[in-house]
Amino acid sequence: MRLYHDNPNSKAELIWRWALRLTGIGLMVWAFIDLAVLFAKAPGMATAFGLCLFAFAKMLLGAIILAPTLANWISIPIFAWVDSIYRPGGYNRKPPLCYRLGEQYIREKKYDLALVEYRDITRYYPKEIRAAATLYLLYKQTDETRRAERWYARSIFRYSKPRFDKAISKSVETFSLEVPSSSSAG
Repeated sequence: MRLYHDNPNSKAELIWRWALRLTGIGLMVWAFIDLAVLFAKAPGMATAFGLCLFAFAKMLLGAIILAPTLANWISIPIFAWVDSIYRPGGYNRKPPLCYRLGEQYIREKKYDLALVEYRDITRYYPKEIRAAATLYLLYKQTDETRRAERWYARSIFRYSKPRFDKAISKSVETFSLEVPSSSSAG
């Protein structure tokens, strides 16, 4: 989790952010140089006070411009430390694509466990048509016809009917599951 995301949507936004950062740094450096010159020359009190105020205004403007970037850079190690305490395994990244466990559950006729595995595959890898077709067949196999019909309609919309029907036939061949009737499918 970051307070200020550093993922710009375009190159122009990236250039704009870095221009602001460099402007802020430039203003602060300019203010420090002004203060150094001011104290080296030590002119009259009224002039010195005005120049100090101007230098501090530049410094404040530079700090305001740099505040989001500095907050982000400071917060990254703190959040990494907190995450290492609460999530020692790392961030919740998507698991590697693997059909083995789901296929084993189907062979052992543990369809409820296979449903969980194939739901995870379709959640993390929505373009996997093979997993979607097998999930549809598992819904049919476990007599969840309403879910099967909804999943079929969603999958036809996502993948197109010919591709999805072809994937269903491949899954039927692979697992020798019950072939759904076309009237209940759509």
